[in-house]
Amino acid sequence: MKVFSYNPVTGTRGEQIDNIKRASWTDQSVDFQVSHNIIEPINCKVPSVRRQEWTVHVDAGISGEDFKGISYQRDEWICFCLGEFICGEDEGVWDWVILPPKSAVKSIA
Repeated sequence: MKVFSYNPVTGTRGEQIDNIKRASWTDQSVDFQVSHNIIEPINCKVPSVRRQEWTVHVDAGISGEDFKGISYQRDEWICFCLGEFICGEDEGVWDWVILPPKSAVKSIA
């Protein structure tokens, strides 16, 4: 899976910075956790593109051999695509994940 840098101010995907195994899980969205007073708000512009769904998640990653999650969070903003999802005869939608840097996710005390 290709991993790209992400600019949260402009809402644009940057250059490819890594190639890793496809994520097997995503944590709750930032919007959900903010609305439930779990974390502080995180400013991020999200692209609005036909047939693409972009979501800012608190974390995402892959399950290790011991079934514990291995996080894909980094010290910088990143994004990656989980693939195209098709339901019935509808057009497919490309599912994009945006991950903020670890330092941006702050719990409400």
